[in-house]
Amino acid sequence: MEIKRRLVAGGVIRVEDIRRGEVYQVNVTPKHAVGSEQHHDKPTPWLIVSADVVSRRFPIVLAAPLTSQVANHEKFREARIHLPLDSWVKSKAMNHESLVLTEQIRVLSHERLVKGPIATLTDSAMAAVEAGLAYVLGIPT
Repeated sequence: MEIKRRLVAGGVIRVEDIRRGEVYQVNVTPKHAVGSEQHHDKPTPWLIVSADVVSRRFPIVLAAPLTSQVANHEKFREARIHLPLDSWVKSKAMNHESLVLTEQIRVLSHERLVKGPIATLTDSAMAAVEAGLAYVLGIPT
């Protein structure tokens, strides 16, 4: 899907209509990461986890990377949220199981979003992600 971009004051790029629970292809290259931070040579899927008001007010979002390497699910069960195939609302792009790496949440500029939304989580899947975020942030549930 084509991203609706607009230039705002100060030469900042803003993406319109970003919503919590949507997945975008994001460009975080190795030169923009240190140590164990998530990065790839090509754009990869990231789940928007910030409230809609954040992406409307600021040219940033909070997002968590997704991976198709589901074998690590049991090792970090509380933080790595398993998304089975039925976690998506009508998505052709996300046609495999995934993990949301909530321990890797990151602030991303709208400029890093290169394609999307490519998928949207169901409400029940987003609730599981919220539980993972509460765990890594130390928020009592």
